[in-house]
Amino acid sequence: NPGVSDFNLLSRVKLDDGTITRFQEIPLRSKKKLVVALFNPERRLQKALNDHARTILMQIDTQITEQNKENIKLTFSYISILNYCAKLPLAPRAYAIQFVILESFGYQEIMEPRLILNSDFHKI
Repeated sequence: NPGVSDFNLLSRVKLDDGTITRFQEIPLRSKKKLVVALFNPERRLQKALNDHARTILMQIDTQITEQNKENIKLTFSYISILNYCAKLPLAPRAYAIQFVILESFGYQEIMEPRLILNSDFHKI
């Protein structure tokens, strides 16, 4: 079945003086250009991040309860996304990183994006 929604990954950092930066979107899909149909080396990474976001959504919907919500931090998908965000170029003096996963519904943006996950800050 084709996907009816997209995922948006955003991250921000906490600086060593306690300042928190603004969220920055991390692209999970390529720009719509004809050349990406022939050559798109970023597609593998984008697909992996998208798959991890979809897995987290599925786990939250089916396995995670209020009593065990901290367990999401121990999943492969959560750790993979956290690791990816921590390896991006960060602001100087970055002390901790936080990421957010949003689910959006197409390019027309008829509905507001839905918050899937708002991570804690993690020391880097």
